[in-house]
Amino acid sequence: MGEYAKIKRREAERSRKTLLERGLLDCGRKTEREGEYVYFPITSGGKLSGFDVVEREGAVVDVREKSLKDFLSKIIPPELQDFIPSSFDVIGDIAIIEIPEEIRGYEKQVGQALLKVHPSIKTVAVKETAVETEYRTRKVRVIAGEKKTETIHKESGCRYKLDIEKAYFSPRSGAERERVISKIEDGERVLVLFAGVGPFAILAAKNKKVEVTAVELNPDAVKYMCENVKLNKVDVKVVEGDAKTETPKLGKFDRIMMPLPKDGKDFLDVAVKALTPSGVIHYYTFQETTDDAEKEVKELCEKLGCKPVILESVICGSFSPALSRICVDFKAK
Repeated sequence: MGEYAKIKRREAERSRKTLLERGLLDCGRKTEREGEYVYFPITSGGKLSGFDVVEREGAVVDVREKSLKDFLSKIIPPELQDFIPSSFDVIGDIAIIEIPEEIRGYEKQVGQALLKVHPSIKTVAVKETAVETEYRTRKVRVIAGEKKTETIHKESGCRYKLDIEKAYFSPRSGAERERVISKIEDGERVLVLFAGVGPFAILAAKNKKVEVTAVELNPDAVKYMCENVKLNKVDVKVVEGDAKTETPKLGKFDRIMMPLPKDGKDFLDVAVKALTPSGVIHYYTFQETTDDAEKEVKELCEKLGCKPVILESVICGSFSPALSRICVDFKAK
């Protein structure tokens, strides 16, 4: 017997991504399907909220013949094998990996092994810097495969062209983007601040009958977002500039997305002013718990002279062992 998250079929893919992002999906047991429900095996001891958890019999998955660690076991000494990365980001056909200092001397072998274990990956790059600068970019260095940093990422039926060094994009936020877009009602005016290459804006325009405006400061990201609007054959008004100065010029909106966890608080004033009386803000922040995130929103709104009506708070990623990326959905009264 084991614990499973019981999910309706129509919500299965979004829920699977959420469980993966939270590190709660047990890949050692098989996903089960029965009637209108899908049962995802979950790890024991995980904090699981928002899901119906049941116990049931389940089958064990056959262990992969080749994992990255298996492949490197004859190359990297046994005493260093615990430093072999167990996870990495994939954007399009580019893998972005962090290699600990202890095995930096084997980085080319790690890169080549990754290409062989995952044939869909064509380029392996290591992170050289953290995400920094006002444009939210980072430096990477290609260690294996094709010498490129530009790719096309496919997600939720959309395609996003980008250069991983010139524009910010997080493949780990796919399930969260789907969650937010599922809240949108046809006919809404939607504003996406800090829009990057357009994943929130384009997904909304593709799936809902709405008017979408996207604001982005980084000129390279704006260029890719304009390309992606054409690539996905959607209608999005793209605005290049600072959200602080551009938002007041754009009118009122029924829904505003603020996917900038680190500095979003500095722009909440213009977002609140741009919100219709019944509108909703999706505010992102880094906090330890959802209670902490809600407290932050309440304190910020109090300073702005309004009262938030919290609709939902969702943990949608991690920043560090102590901090989670959290979205607070709220109305401002």
